[in-house]
Amino acid sequence: TNVLGAILIGFIAGVAAGNADTSENAVLFWKTGVCGGFTTFSTFSLEALTLLEKKAYLAGSCYIILSVVFCLAGVICGRRLAMPLH
Repeated sequence: TNVLGAILIGFIAGVAAGNADTSENAVLFWKTGVCGGFTTFSTFSLEALTLLEKKAYLAGSCYIILSVVFCLAGVICGRRLAMPLH
């Protein structure tokens, strides 16, 4: 869900960036409220900590690094998906 949420938040940011008429409050609601509630960082943190506590250091490290990389890529993809809407 984190990657899907990253794509969605990137899409919303991309649409808002190309539209001067977009309400700042509406953008904050969708980015922070909806996407923030959909992708909880606490779940990611708990899963990473559980792996590290089980001494699965390689798996835990890969999970942390790949989650961040894929979520950043998701935001980029979402923004690019929004480009044709400008």
